[in-house]
This record gives sequence, structure tokens and C-alpha cells, in this order.
Amino acid sequence: MGLRIDKSVAITVLIVATLMVQVRCQRPQVINLGAVFTFDSVIGRAAKVALEAAVSDVNADTSLLQETELRLFVEDSSCNVFHGSFAAFEVLGKEVVAIIGPISSSIAHTLSDIAKGLKFPLVSFAATDPTLSALQFPFFLRTTPDDAHQMSALVDLIDFHGWKEVISVYSDDELGRNGVSALDDELDKKRFRISYKVPLSLHSDDKSATDALNKSKSLGPRVYILHFGPDPLLRIFTIAQKLKMMTREYVWLATDWLSVTLDSSLSGEDTFKRLEGVVGLRQYIPESIKMRQLKRNRSMNAYAFHAYDTVWMIAYGIEKMLNEGVNITFSHSKKLTHAQGHKLHLEKVKIFNRGEVLLEKLLKVNFTGLAGQVRFGSSGRNVPGCDYEIINVDRTGVHTVGFWSKNGGFSVGNITWPGGGSEKPRGWVIDSANPLKIVVPKRVSFFEFVTEDRNTSTHHIKGLCIDIFIEALKLLPYNVPYKFESFGDGHSSPNYSKIIQMVSDGVYDAAVGDITIVPTRSKLVDFSQPYASTGLVVVIPNVYNGTWIFLRPFTTQLWCVVLASFLCIGVVIWILEHRVNEDFRGPPRRQIITMIFFSFSTLFKRNRNLRASELPIGYQSGTFTFEYLTYSLGMARSRLVPLDSIEEYERALKLGPNALGGVAAIVDELPYIELFLAERTGFKIVGEPFMNRGWGFVFKRDSPLAIDMSTAILNLTETRKQKRILKKWLCKKSCGEKSEWNQPEPNQFHLKSFEGLYLFCVAITVSAFLVFVLRMIRQFVRYRRSERTSLTPRASLSSSPTTTRLWGFMLGFVEFVDEKEEATRSDDDSISSCGTSRWF
Repeated sequence: MGLRIDKSVAITVLIVATLMVQVRCQRPQVINLGAVFTFDSVIGRAAKVALEAAVSDVNADTSLLQETELRLFVEDSSCNVFHGSFAAFEVLGKEVVAIIGPISSSIAHTLSDIAKGLKFPLVSFAATDPTLSALQFPFFLRTTPDDAHQMSALVDLIDFHGWKEVISVYSDDELGRNGVSALDDELDKKRFRISYKVPLSLHSDDKSATDALNKSKSLGPRVYILHFGPDPLLRIFTIAQKLKMMTREYVWLATDWLSVTLDSSLSGEDTFKRLEGVVGLRQYIPESIKMRQLKRNRSMNAYAFHAYDTVWMIAYGIEKMLNEGVNITFSHSKKLTHAQGHKLHLEKVKIFNRGEVLLEKLLKVNFTGLAGQVRFGSSGRNVPGCDYEIINVDRTGVHTVGFWSKNGGFSVGNITWPGGGSEKPRGWVIDSANPLKIVVPKRVSFFEFVTEDRNTSTHHIKGLCIDIFIEALKLLPYNVPYKFESFGDGHSSPNYSKIIQMVSDGVYDAAVGDITIVPTRSKLVDFSQPYASTGLVVVIPNVYNGTWIFLRPFTTQLWCVVLASFLCIGVVIWILEHRVNEDFRGPPRRQIITMIFFSFSTLFKRNRNLRASELPIGYQSGTFTFEYLTYSLGMARSRLVPLDSIEEYERALKLGPNALGGVAAIVDELPYIELFLAERTGFKIVGEPFMNRGWGFVFKRDSPLAIDMSTAILNLTETRKQKRILKKWLCKKSCGEKSEWNQPEPNQFHLKSFEGLYLFCVAITVSAFLVFVLRMIRQFVRYRRSERTSLTPRASLSSSPTTTRLWGFMLGFVEFVDEKEEATRSDDDSISSCGTSRWF
């Protein structure tokens, strides 16, 4: 049985469905947009023109929004958070689907919270505070690059010119503080830093701004980074000019606020003269017909072009939403129901119901706008960063002198710097009113290297290290005012690690002295090029070690083990060779002798038992030697004896390791030991220098002086001045023809060290030779006697003179020794077999 439907019912259902589809797909005649920004501002004046032009162009484009008209409602935020909030609710009351703006980052923070609570898109074309990109503001979008992007370009410009420290001058608001924070992060990536910050209030008068800027003059850096909102009065440069800070010693770098200001206002000769030498960034925007049309209005700038693109972006997002059949509806927000007011009547404000949907569509928009590519994608809620032109102001106008690409390209041409010069400023100076504070160790020994002259009331600092530092300063292309300050109590040598730490902490600007360059210190400060090469050496008393010193490398136990190992090796070799090697066969006596002779060998090595022993070792107190011996070599601290002076060195070595206060050896750097040996006899260096290092001057991290002084030291070594300084301080008593410092003799045994061994060997050799000679004489005598009684005797020499007989006997003996032993034996055996041999 089939299901039957009444025709009238079916027709009714079809009509209703058709009407519902038509109602759902019907596009609204008008869609409202809101805009909140400061009208009376450099960016605001241009943005108002650009926004109105964009709305007009969108409505004229029949392919976009079709019959729907886009209307724009604008409200003035008056550059005030309070007024900006009221302005936002004013435009929300117009039933807008989104709000464009604001310009101010401070207002943007507040409006972003409102947008998050009421769920409508807030799209800014000029609020560049990097923190607005946080997940805290999910409904905030930005169609202009944030300040972190342009700070990256600015740091590349700083890096290109080799500057390490800068001073930041910025507006004391969200724009300035967070922008400078982004600058700090970018500088840190290259190990640069902001040495001083000058925050300026938006409402500060000229006097307070002058005082704040004047304080920075006493500092070393001369590279100023300016980050504000656009300022048509350019007050900062007027103040700098009054303070005589627009001279050739200074560098002024500005973010894109300067280019926006100059592009949006008429500038005359006076303005260019005031800004001469300033370098800034300008967003690169390709030329187009529409841009030229907008530029007919003189107030146009890069942010106005971003405002123009913002309207188009929202129009594209609305189009996507309408194409998917989403209705444009509004309703009262529950969050505003109880927020009644006498004038605002917030309870009557209707909020767009599909704000989240529109936000989703906006995030997917991708088109080429007037200012460049407009898309979000992986860049989050910011459009991709743009490229930047590098601009330079001289007396004739604003010129493009370089280009920075977001893809890594960078180029800079000739720049006119403050004062009109083309030579790159050094970027830092040392004010004569605030000379460089240099700490020097107040030594109680080895005064030749650095000391404080106590005989004068001025506490004059002198020494080898001081002279080299002063001579190196003379080679710098600029003046460096400085003053020395000694560190130490005068009773014991100061701890050099504390000196390093004080420079790192900024108590002092530099340190000069016999300071060794080691890795742990290089993590805290910067060192100059080494001006002296050093290394640790071991010094011991120069005493006679005895005839049997060659036995000392091996202990008695070790000698026993060596001899036992010889016997074991001999037995093994005999077992392996006995059946196959004729040399290992024969009488037992012969086999034992061969086995011992074959396996015997001797081994001598350098005496390194000092490290393994428990003997006390001396070191110079306050230096890095203690840390090296304990941490690197693992020596027990109880073994190490701190010593302060040459006199203590001598006394401790003479006392020896067995006396209280005595040491077996002293480990110290070569220059100290050479000076010690030059004034004392009876001591010597053993071994080669180890852990080679060098002495260098100490500076704060990233100090430009470290690089310049390194160059000066290299130049100094090419002259004779350094050799004269070394001779002056280290050759007072006896120096000979030493070049710098003597090298120690190698750690080797000398002939005298093996005196006992050689005497023993000579005694054995002579004894063996005498035994051999006596044995040969005995055999020769027997041979001659047997020859006389042979069947064919030789001519008798009995009738010859005694001298002739003696000479004949000697010749006969030589001939006998020269004969092979087998031949003499065979003759002897044949005579014996005849029974005619006679033996005595």
C-alpha cells in the first residue's frame, strides 16, 4: 500500500521552502563598518582620506558585494583611551560588523579587550605595538607590520656599521616601551645592547625633555635610536641641536615615524638643516596608479595606504561570508544588558551575531593591496613584514640611500652624517668630565709588572703593564681620558677574580695589570689581544741529585716488577723458541744467559711524580693558578701553599717539602719565575711551560675599546717600544740578550744524572775486556807451546835478541786473535790427538 500525499499540501511545502531560501540568501542592502582613530594627527588626517576613498572604490566595484552598499561610520578617539572607548561604543551602536582602528597602541589594548568580550573583529592599520599580537587579543588583526619587524631592519643597519651599544629615546607609552623591548631583543641576538634608555612623556615640556637628553651626553655611546609616534614639530631634533648633539660625533637613527612625518607634511630648508645627518626607515611600497591618485593629497603616508587596504580586506571577508549564505544579523549583548548609561544607553547597543565567522573569513583573505600582500596565514594575526628603504636627510632634502629586504637582502650607500661629514662616526666617545675608571691590582710583590708608587702623594701607578697600556693608547685615533684606581689592601696580593667581577658588574670600565686570559673570565668580560705570552712552569731548588738519580724514575717496587717481568718474558720466549731456534739450544748455562740477554731492556721516563705525590706545592696567591691546580689537575687543596713575594718563594723552596711552610716546587707563570730566577740563584725551571695563556687588558662586555686596543697592541708589537719597555722593567740586574722572557730548559736528564749508570757500565765493560784479554793470552801461550812440539815446528826465536822476540810475540798474538776460534781450536785438537801437546 503506497503513501499518498495531497497535492495542495505538497505545493504549500514547496512554496514555503522557496520563500525560506530566498529570505536566507537575500543580501542586505547596506553593511556598516566602524572606524575609531585620532582625526587630528599625522596618520589620522591621511587615513581618513584613504578610508573614504577605499569605501568609494569598493562600492564602485560591481564584482564585490554586488548590490550591497558599504557604509563607514567614523569616531574620533582624540588620542585618549577614555575617549577611544566611548567612540567604540558609539560606532557599535550603528550596528557595524567590524571596527577599523585605532592608531594608538595604548587605545588598541583597551579596544582589543572590548572586541574580545563582544566578539567582533577589530582591525588596525597603524597600532604597531608587538604585544598586541598576543593570544590575549584573539579578535585583534593588524594590516601593518609590527615594530619587531622594523627593529630587525634597524639592528641590521647598526650591525653593518659596527656599533655595539646604543641609547634609545622613546615615548613612555605602550608604543615606545614595547617597541624598545623588541629592539632590545633584536640587539641581544647579535650581542649588542641598549646602554641607556631615555623615556619621554607624551605631554612633557621642552625643559624636562632637555634634561633627560642632556643626562645621556655623559655616557660613552653616541648612537641614538628614536622611536615615537609621528611628530610634526620634530621637537627632539630641536632640543638635540640646542644641546650641540647634532655634530659629527653623534648618530641619529629613527624608526619609520620620521619618514611618515616627512611624507605627510611640507618640509622646508630649515627642517632639512635641523635634521641633517639623520638616518631612518621608510616602508617600501611599490608605485601604482592608485597610489599616485592618493598622493595628490600631500598628507599621504604608508599607514594611509594600509588603511585603504584594510577596507578592501574586510569587504573580501564579508563577500566570502555572504557567498556561504550567512545572514547579517544583530542582537543585544547580555554583557551590556545591565550597563545602563544616561547618554550611551549601552543596553540598547546591538552586536553583530556572526563576528567569529567574519573573523575566520578575514584570516583567510589573500590579495595584493596597495601597500603589498595582504594575508595572514602562518604570520598569525599580522600581515607579512614589508621591505624598508633607508632614508637620509641632508640640507637639500630626503634621499634613499639603501634598502633592507625581509628576505635577507641589505645594501647601504653613501650617507651624510650629522655635521655634514661622510665619514662614519665612531659611535661612542669618552667624556673628559667622566674619564674611564680603570682598576689595577695593588701588588705586594713583583712590583716590576704593576705597582703603586707610595713615595708620592699622588699614588702614581707604574709598571710594565702600565707602560704597555699607555703606549697602546697613544696608537688609538682618538683621545681616551682615564684614571687608575688601585685595588688591594697592600698586605697581600688582591684576588684577580674579584677584579674581573667588578669590571663585569660595571664598578669599573676596565682593568689593567698582569691579568691572565682564561675561559672562565672571558665569559664575564672582554679581553684585548694578549700583550704578553705566558704559561705555567715548575721551579725547584737547583741541587745535586746524587750519582744514582737514574734509579729514581722507578720505585723499588717498580724495579722488582720490571725485573720479574723480564724473567717472565724470557721464559715465554725460551718456551716458544727452544725447539726451532738453534740459539736457544745447548747447555743450560748458555740457554739461561741467552734468555736473559734477549728479554732485558731498560725504560726511563720524565719524572712526573710531583702531581701524583703528596708533596706540598707553592703558588702565587690571588692568581688563577690555584683554580687551575685544583679544578683542572685535581690536586688536593691541602697540598697547595699560598705565597706572596719573591722572599717567600726563596724561603719555602729552601725549607723543602719536609719542613713547616716549605714546598717541593712552585708553580707560577713564566714571567714571575723568570724575574725570580733573575734575582735569585740556586733554583731552576724543570719541564716545559704548560697551559699556555697570555696577559690582556680587561674591558666590559662588548666594549668597543677592546677591539681598538687589540689593534693598537698588534701595532705596538711591530715597533721597538715594547722591547724597550720589557728591557726597562725586566732587565734591571741581568738580562743578557733576552727577547721578552727566557724559555725554560727542557725537562731532561743530563749526563751527570746518569753518572752512576755510566760508571757501572764502564766497570763492567773494562772487567769483561780484561777477562777477555787474559783468556786470549792464556790460549795464545798454550797455542805457542803446542806449536813448538808439533811435527813441523816453526823457526826458533831463541837465538834472536830480546827486543825482536818481544815484537814477534806481539805480532803473533795479534795474528792469533784475528784467527777464527774454530780454526785455532781445530789446530789445537789435531796436536792433542798426536799426544805431542804440552800444557803448563
